[in-house]
Amino acid sequence: MESLPFKPLDKVIDLALEASIRQLDYIINYKDHEQELKELITTLKSNKKTVDEKVKAAKDNVNQMTPTARDWLDKVATKLEESKEFHDDKILESKTSCFSGGCSSGALPFLWHRRQLGRKAKKILAPAIKELNQEAPNILANISLPPAVTFADINPLDGDYLEFESRKGIIEKILEQLKDSTVRMVGLHGPSGVGKTSLVKRIAKQAGDSKLFDTVVMAIVKKDPDLLKVQQDIADGLRLTFGNIGENGRATLLRKRLKQENTFVILDDLWDELDLNKIGIPFDDDDVVSSHVTSSKKEEEEQTASENSPGSSGTSKRGCKILVTSRYKEVLLGKMNVKEKLISSVPKLDEKDTLTLFKKVVEMSNEIPKFNPETLHNYCAGLPMAVIIVGRWLMKKNKLEWEGELERLKNQQGSNEVHRYMENSVKMGYDHLESEELKSIFLVCAQMYHQSLIVDLVKYCYGLGILNDVHTLRGARQSISQSIQMLKNSGLLDSSTSNDNFNMHDIVRDAALSIACKNQNVFTLRNKTLDVWPHKEQLERYSAIYLHKCHIVDGLPERVNCPRLTFLYIDCDDSTLKIPDTFFEEMEELRVLVLSGIDLQSLPSSIKCLPNLRMLCLEKCTLRDLSVLNHLRKLRILSLSGSRFEDWPTVLEGLRKLQLLDISDCFISSSTKSLSLSSFPNLEELYIENSLTKMEVKGQINQSQISALFELKHLHQLNTLDVYIPNVELLPQTCSFTS
Repeated sequence: MESLPFKPLDKVIDLALEASIRQLDYIINYKDHEQELKELITTLKSNKKTVDEKVKAAKDNVNQMTPTARDWLDKVATKLEESKEFHDDKILESKTSCFSGGCSSGALPFLWHRRQLGRKAKKILAPAIKELNQEAPNILANISLPPAVTFADINPLDGDYLEFESRKGIIEKILEQLKDSTVRMVGLHGPSGVGKTSLVKRIAKQAGDSKLFDTVVMAIVKKDPDLLKVQQDIADGLRLTFGNIGENGRATLLRKRLKQENTFVILDDLWDELDLNKIGIPFDDDDVVSSHVTSSKKEEEEQTASENSPGSSGTSKRGCKILVTSRYKEVLLGKMNVKEKLISSVPKLDEKDTLTLFKKVVEMSNEIPKFNPETLHNYCAGLPMAVIIVGRWLMKKNKLEWEGELERLKNQQGSNEVHRYMENSVKMGYDHLESEELKSIFLVCAQMYHQSLIVDLVKYCYGLGILNDVHTLRGARQSISQSIQMLKNSGLLDSSTSNDNFNMHDIVRDAALSIACKNQNVFTLRNKTLDVWPHKEQLERYSAIYLHKCHIVDGLPERVNCPRLTFLYIDCDDSTLKIPDTFFEEMEELRVLVLSGIDLQSLPSSIKCLPNLRMLCLEKCTLRDLSVLNHLRKLRILSLSGSRFEDWPTVLEGLRKLQLLDISDCFISSSTKSLSLSSFPNLEELYIENSLTKMEVKGQINQSQISALFELKHLHQLNTLDVYIPNVELLPQTCSFTS
């Protein structure tokens, strides 16, 4: 008990001793602390360099750096700045070494510098820098986020859009309707070419700018809707990732996501009833509205007060509101059950607005045109699309000729039917295209779907041989790129949201298909039933036959006499459809053959009767023996993409002129034979993604697939390779990709 008063003193002595030892450690072991810090700084600089490279790569891909990564880089910059004095060995030596002058001012300054720098190195900088180095792997794993895609990014406003006086009232009316908390769906209708899509984009922009909704999304539905694409378009706007799930799973995810916030959903160009529940758009009162109804009168009053407060939109805070557009009011009223008072009609342009748009298209400011504006208005039927086409055509003429050209058009008018006018407008633009080559490319474009891939257009046109003086696929790509721009300049193609796609307005496509039918004897059937084949006389005249998703009731005939046919396209989901063995015997001029979704146990032997075939697509087919392909000596393009077969085809030594081979996404039940690429010395493009998935089987290297990679070195013309290799170590070291 008597020793208790001395215990606090012992504690003080211990603390003082510990502090003294620590201070001596800073002085005596200064060099060790300095060396450890320099090693940590070296590691930090290396980590920073790696992160900087990753950040640059992310920015090059339009990704955004995460806040965590940005904060880490800021901390690194701060610590490197704080440790600058440890970077210069001469300065450190002068301050901390007695032999280098550190003692010239006396021992105390010398020891003091050592103590200060030792303490800074060990206690302040080293722990912080060590922690930053430990955080580096996590920073590298979470360096960036995908770009914040806005509605305007996905659905850019048309460059030729004008704020027409006659349409301001429609925008204001629909925005007011959307503010009404009792309104769930509004509708907009008008003929094709009147500008519905441009108008809803403007409505979407104003709704977003005014914070009426948290998110705005849009999907184009079209006549034969692809529900998976509609779901994907909505998900893209919501930044929602589906993963590998089917239509029903997607619908469930969309429904949950759309309930989380206040969303404006635009469904453009409906032709018939669309099942919103099947897509995943919550609409029933029990699905959304009831989840927002408060359970007490007090809460209702609070919600009402909130809605009526300044800046409030008056909409519910979660769920979605829907704007649907259609050419036909009956679709909105009868099929989608939109209340009549909530349906707006897009008026045609009046004479004043027609002239305003025309002057913008032809880049005429205050100048008064030397023709009667009424003639222009009547010819274009108040349709912006027609005004744009006429304006771009007249731009190629001398202004003194405009009046005469419009009078000529006026004299051709036979009725006031919208489609008649539009067909005349498109025909006029078509007739004035500068070459037959460009006209042919335009008509091929019309046969393709909405937002079609440019690469498919390249293949079709190169396969048909309609590109003058073009003998390589690289040259074909350049030629098609220039042609697409010329068609856009003529108003015959629309702008696309991607550099990989092109787009054509429906009314332009309808007119183009009519031109193709009349001028080039093209037979086209989409999503319909083919009960009776055309008469013999018609078949003999056809230059192309396109059957898109058609039900062929009685199957294909044994033989079709089409001596002028150059393009045959059959896309069918009927697994029972068979191609008779003699089907191709009388198609000697055929250059492009596309068969999709057909079960071909063996290719018809009559395919050897196609000596001029340049492109063959057997996509999403079931295939067996392909040896008959060796007879196609002029074949330039072969695509087996998405097809199923037991093993790679045997050597196709007959296809020495082949320039493109696409065997991507193929399902190969066995993989024992090697794919011989050396048979194709002129190959420029090879697409083999997801088809070399059996390079390793149970840890053993599959030599039959590896050998295909070894043969790449023999393809001296190859400039495009699309391949997935599960293990980079399997890539032969002899592979060289110089071109």
